[in-house]
Amino acid sequence: MSDTVLIILAGGLSRRFQTQRNNWEDKILTSFHDIPILIHLLNKGKGYFPKISISVNTQARKNLYLKTIKKYEISPSPSFVIDKKNIKFKGVLLGIFSSLMKYEDKNIQFIPSDRPFLELGILNNMSVNKCGTSFLCHENGMIEPLLCLCGSKIYIPSQFLKLHLSRADVIIRLSPHLQIYNATEILETNNLSPLIFKNINQPSDIQLIENKIDTTTNVTVLPPKIIRRSNLLKIEIEEEKENKSEFLQTLIETKNFYAAFLWGMYFGMNSKISRAEYLDWASVALKHEYQYWIDNKLPFLALHALQDLLQTVPEEQNERNIRTIRELKERMEIRPRKKL
Repeated sequence: MSDTVLIILAGGLSRRFQTQRNNWEDKILTSFHDIPILIHLLNKGKGYFPKISISVNTQARKNLYLKTIKKYEISPSPSFVIDKKNIKFKGVLLGIFSSLMKYEDKNIQFIPSDRPFLELGILNNMSVNKCGTSFLCHENGMIEPLLCLCGSKIYIPSQFLKLHLSRADVIIRLSPHLQIYNATEILETNNLSPLIFKNINQPSDIQLIENKIDTTTNVTVLPPKIIRRSNLLKIEIEEEKENKSEFLQTLIETKNFYAAFLWGMYFGMNSKISRAEYLDWASVALKHEYQYWIDNKLPFLALHALQDLLQTVPEEQNERNIRTIRELKERMEIRPRKKL
């Protein structure tokens, strides 16, 4: 994939990896076979991707990783992306967006830094529409948003950079062209263990996972399911246009439901529509989005649409919606994180 940059997302705090007895430990520098996870990922990645970059949140972290890379004489040395400071995005979305801005003319394959046993041959065989995203979905509906492949012409309206957003699925929910690869079928076709997708949460996970997986160098990836809708770039908006409702309705009609929600949030934040109007549009947009993802058999995205609805519109915090959220999580085996 000569036109694709591999981005290793390494800006997190690794909270679940820490213990009260130890000082903070950078997960990506934890070693197995006397080699840090970072070096394992770089060695695996360069077999498939000619360009590798590491996404970090500070210059200090970049300097720390450069020392490790120099010690193990990795060649060619990866480049780095440091999180932008002048936008409201945070968390993993900030790392993703900063990478998209640096390599705006390239396809980008993202991977998290805590999956040293991931079979990169799977990702190498995925394709993407230049305006869309590609990702893996398991049989139970759980998707892999941090393994997202983004096209070279991904579009995020500049107004959205003023919103406090943090989740990786924001990019997917805005994309006009989705390619969904069945992770369960890929594992079965290639006789691979589901553990290749597991992330390292505790030091003990490394040995546990390593002892139960096999690797392969020849991976078969079956054709993806494709979902298309109108491109946001083709739906123009004039900032001073009086009728914001007409624009939001256009987004609803073209199935850009999450975009309608975010535009409504932006308009409300800047007093271009009243709070009551914003809540009305949020309710309409997110209810449509929830059903859209259910109809397309993507319950993970439906779950996030419903969670956004409950967090935004107080009247929707009823027993029926709360029960639906619980059922979706049970279906996808999403368990609450343990408190530290």
